[in-house]
Amino acid sequence: ATLTSLAAISFGVSAFVFSRVQDALGLTLTAAAGLGLVAAGLCGVGLAGSEAAAVAAAAVYVSGIPLFTPAVPILLMQCVPKTRRGAVMGLDSAVNAVARIATPVAFGKVLRANAEDGGLNAPFLAAGGVVALAALVVVVRRWSVLGGFRGGGKGGRSA
Repeated sequence: ATLTSLAAISFGVSAFVFSRVQDALGLTLTAAAGLGLVAAGLCGVGLAGSEAAAVAAAAVYVSGIPLFTPAVPILLMQCVPKTRRGAVMGLDSAVNAVARIATPVAFGKVLRANAEDGGLNAPFLAAGGVVALAALVVVVRRWSVLGGFRGGGKGGRSA
């Protein structure tokens, strides 16, 4: 029931929230907001003192995924000439595939290094920190390129 509920939250954000957030913030800040929620959810799971707190943190996590995930390929397609889009999307897929292999290995080592001290939360906190850093990079990069944090509005959906 818990996984079904989390999937329903993710679907709801994807179907009913993504476009509204994109209209309000623009695509780049929508991706940053999604990354922020993912980071908060991961850290929340790592800090959860109860099953209910872990489920609540997981709900935050799954709320961020549908904000971030569709934004990346859209942004890539807007930045790349039509003749190079296939190659860029292939590279994006390759990076994601390598990350799906490397991340569990890396955070497994974090777990092993901390498990003896009861630090089973360390991989969640480490992953949350990495994602928070990515969100910060997105926001700072957007600010440095576009010079401010104006909302996206209908005319600024791509920013």
